[in-house]
Amino acid sequence: MSGLGRPLALQGEMFGIGIQDNKLKRETIELQIFNVYDLATKQYLNDEDVDAILQTLGLTRVPLIYPPFELNHTVEQLVVMSMIKSKLNPTVWAEGVVFRPLIESVEKHLGRFSFKVINPEFLLKHNE
Repeated sequence: MSGLGRPLALQGEMFGIGIQDNKLKRETIELQIFNVYDLATKQYLNDEDVDAILQTLGLTRVPLIYPPFELNHTVEQLVVMSMIKSKLNPTVWAEGVVFRPLIESVEKHLGRFSFKVINPEFLLKHNE
């Protein structure tokens, strides 16, 4: 990453054989990235910049589930949106859906806008 010219931190998830019961039923261990943080500016990168960095590094991003949309949903509607099969293995339930803007947004008192809605079907399947 030193060739990128700036100090970055990558946040991702490893999954597969031997990791948390391999709930996605993958045959290998895999890594997918969901955040890139600029350590110099102390800011998360916008969606477009994350894609460019990951392409340069040859890394994979977690799947995007929905195309961009205006977030004006009720909690119940968001829960329904979370009730999907995994994009990595359509035979298993997805754990949930993370919502965040394409352009990073930080509110003075609340912080970064990002939240996850857990799929109730996933919770029932895994007794969680």
